[in-house]
Amino acid sequence: MLNQFQAGSSEGIKMQKIIKVLFIDDHAGLRDSLSYLLEHKNNALKFYPAGDLKRSRMLLKSNPDISIAIIDLNLNGEDGLTYIEELRKIPNQNLQVEVSV
Repeated sequence: MLNQFQAGSSEGIKMQKIIKVLFIDDHAGLRDSLSYLLEHKNNALKFYPAGDLKRSRMLLKSNPDISIAIIDLNLNGEDGLTYIEELRKIPNQNLQVEVSV
């Protein structure tokens, strides 16, 4: 995971882990606004939004340190449930998967 410097009042500078989150949802307004809100409320989160499974596969390949995936099960004709099974088969990918409907 990425590290980020954070200034502390009496502790000086400390390292904070960045948690990378893959957010797969075909509703762009929901996906983008929720990603923006959560990322700006907690600077330890970095969201990677995807509107379909093809884009999510590309993001996972280029960001193997993504640790959380939020998946909409009803993805414009694509099966999010089957994709969860696919995610579990990726070697060296330790993902916590959350489901959205």
